Amino acid sequence: MTDHDNTLARFERRFKGIEAEIPDRSFETLRHPARPRARPAMPSLAIGAALLLLVALVFLPRALGPSGPAAGGGPSSTPALSVQPSATPRVITTGRATLTATWTVMCSGTSDADCDGAVGLFANNLARSWQTILDESGDRLTVEPRACPTFNGLTARQCWDVTAVRPRGPFCMVVANDANDPRYPDYFQIGGQDGAGRAGGPPDGWPMCAATVINDAASGISFDRPASWTRWIPNAHSPINDGPLIYLSTDPLLPACATAPPATPNPADAQGRACSWPLRELASNGVLVTWLTTRILVPLPSSGEKVEVNGETGRLEIEKPGSCSAIGGDETLDMHVPIGQSTPWSNIAVVACLRGPDLAEAEAQVRAMLASAEVSP
Repeated sequence: MTDHDNTLARFERRFKGIEAEIPDRSFETLRHPARPRARPAMPSLAIGAALLLLVALVFLPRALGPSGPAAGGGPSSTPALSVQPSATPRVITTGRATLTATWTVMCSGTSDADCDGAVGLFANNLARSWQTILDESGDRLTVEPRACPTFNGLTARQCWDVTAVRPRGPFCMVVANDANDPRYPDYFQIGGQDGAGRAGGPPDGWPMCAATVINDAASGISFDRPASWTRWIPNAHSPINDGPLIYLSTDPLLPACATAPPATPNPADAQGRACSWPLRELASNGVLVTWLTTRILVPLPSSGEKVEVNGETGRLEIEKPGSCSAIGGDETLDMHVPIGQSTPWSNIAVVACLRGPDLAEAEAQVRAMLASAEVSP
């Protein structure tokens, strides 16, 4: 067996066969439905009875009504999922017996059959994490088509990002169908996060979702951030001055104002300060988040939206455009972060600059980061 075959074998054991770890196989990998077998010709009496039934259904259309049996109902040997008729969003139930999960799914540019198949595989590969993801997401999923990645020569004709929307950040898998390898005849996972929580994480080169969240930390502050945000180290500043602690940005920052980890920070300027702004202008849909210290303790604001952060309730103030207009921002989110003081004072703040047109998505990402944030005492 070649190294390539060995890698694919490990891939199959680790990411396609997760259901084997669950003793009662509550979540089954979705399979294409078998084609119905040909049936022998009906005898003439049976044909007559069928015609009478058809006439009755035509003239009595409400006889069964919505409570009648669903098409294709009845016992199945592999009940992977069932779908309740609904307008968008779809309501999809995965699992069987007492271990079922009902998801509310927004399917963008995806057929109903593929939406059902992708969600079925996603639920299956959550393994023991399914209840946690269900609860944290409030049963909300999104299914969006994407370009198919390639992993060790394995690719597919159709791929989707299937994402559980959670306050602390999305949980996403790349689900594929119609692979170029006969060992993957149905829906399978070809990237994204690992619901089984296996030691060592995914193999090298494993593709990730665009919505993947990374847990990060610096300067005594930990948080979840989208993979599309890069963490930068601000220039140094004098301890007698306020100044930035962490930059998170979708855009490259000025080399004179920030360095990429693990490089050391640039020195402070002659006044002992860092740059006022680490870039000249945000790109379209750009985000710049600055965690900073005010140096001295200041009172926490009493105005603004109540938001949970660092295990306490802070106040989030939103202005359009606010101070972020200096770098082309359309929206400014500003918050002093509670740090566990016995009195409502803090010396840690965060400012987020957002540029449109998609402000809603960027704001949701900032809120998720705040919800996940923890500040060390």
